[in-house]
Amino acid sequence: SGNWLDEVDRTTLVPVVTPIEGTPIEINPLRESLQTATYITKNFDSPSYRMGRKIHEAIIADTPPQNQENQQKYIPRNYLASKCHQIWHADIHYWRKRIGKYLFAIIDDRSRKIIDFNLFTEKTAQNTTAVLKRALSTLPQPPYAIWTDNGLENKSSFHQLLVERGIEHIFIQPGNPQANGKIERWWPYVERNCKSESDLPRVIRFYNNMPHSSLPVNPETNVYFTPNEFEASEIDDHWYRNPEQEPFWIVDGQLKNLKESIDEFRK
Repeated sequence: SGNWLDEVDRTTLVPVVTPIEGTPIEINPLRESLQTATYITKNFDSPSYRMGRKIHEAIIADTPPQNQENQQKYIPRNYLASKCHQIWHADIHYWRKRIGKYLFAIIDDRSRKIIDFNLFTEKTAQNTTAVLKRALSTLPQPPYAIWTDNGLENKSSFHQLLVERGIEHIFIQPGNPQANGKIERWWPYVERNCKSESDLPRVIRFYNNMPHSSLPVNPETNVYFTPNEFEASEIDDHWYRNPEQEPFWIVDGQLKNLKESIDEFRK
């Protein structure tokens, strides 16, 4: 009937079509065909998961792809929270580029300190919510805002927890991971320095105690602050000391009210 998809046993690849009356057409047996076939040499890499997802969205998904000119392009902005633990960034990463291994981490915007992390075998909101709860339990008051991408692991229970705790949830523009650059730039570092999964705690501990060039110079050591040092140096001015105050941040060198300017960074 020509409906090959329905007429093939997908376990043995043997046709299960009811024979049709008439003169049979001679065909080579499957084994003989495979033995005499000419195979094309594979001279290109297999597509990554992300590329496969893009192909799915462009060809198979019901929603047609947007025109390139209609897509919002991310305009790089230089921004910095005015206080430690005022803004956090959260993201999930395909560990070693393998599906089934996901590293989730939360970083403080101002100090660049890794607040918490976890390696998962499933990319779910239930898992990311558990880490978020654990991170929030380390502070007497929650941060003002948390930035994430639009992945499903950052919605449902994860988003609901932010709503319950009164935390602004900032979704970056789709397709613009650089908008969440403070955590995105950390992934190459951790991949480069971890030889195995067991190295993660040690490498993250080292990172939090390593001089960071984006932080000011520590006058006591005459080198850049480490994330832990910088966080400790501003401990009396952390956001949670007075969460009722107006939130400010520095955008492109200008001090701005976070409440009034946050919509510029929403998706």
